[in-house]
Amino acid sequence: MSTNFILWDAAQTRSTFYTLQYRRQIEPETIPMVLQGHIEGSSLRGISRTVNLSYNTVVSLVRAASQKASG
Repeated sequence: MSTNFILWDAAQTRSTFYTLQYRRQIEPETIPMVLQGHIEGSSLRGISRTVNLSYNTVVSLVRAASQKASG
């Protein structure tokens, strides 16, 4: 019985590890659309419907951008 293991190269994943896209399958051009909608005062649910993302994903993006801006 053989066991197959997937080995991850840390050097390859480091470039995206601390970005807003980490662990999310989001197209890069969607993030500015979410943040622009938030700046304009749109509701988070409205933004999620507009960009076709989950409400929780939109909240996570806004929260991560806020923490990155303040820190």
